[in-house]
Amino acid sequence: MRFFAGLALIAILAACGGEEFDPGQYDVTGRWTGTTLADTSRYDFDLDLTQNEEEISGSGTVRVRGQSVAVRVDGIFGFPNVDLTLSAPGFVPLTFDAAFRRDTIAPANGTTAAVVRENRDFITGSLTTSALQGVPLVIVRDTL
Repeated sequence: MRFFAGLALIAILAACGGEEFDPGQYDVTGRWTGTTLADTSRYDFDLDLTQNEEEISGSGTVRVRGQSVAVRVDGIFGFPNVDLTLSAPGFVPLTFDAAFRRDTIAPANGTTAAVVRENRDFITGSLTTSALQGVPLVIVRDTL
């Protein structure tokens, strides 16, 4: 009987991938891009981020109506949240309250229950600055 219980435990661990969760796997260091629409204007984001523990810094560009603005990026990482502030001289700082996107991983029929896990390559949230209050944005990790 113990043999079958041991086999069941091994099967459960194998179904879970057998790996412990490590929030350190969700480092935001790298290039991220995204696009959103607000009041018929398209905003393109191209950000180069560096993470040092929970602190995020970097630079990038925001393009709108043919104009590019260089931005400085500062932020905080507290898994799964990624909160960024984009600043440029002469502009109101733009805040992005976001988190790693949660995806449902569905196993083959009849094996194990679906698992919800944060995706390392997508950060989703909303912009929270006066003119862009509540505008959704998804930025995607450049994996090339």
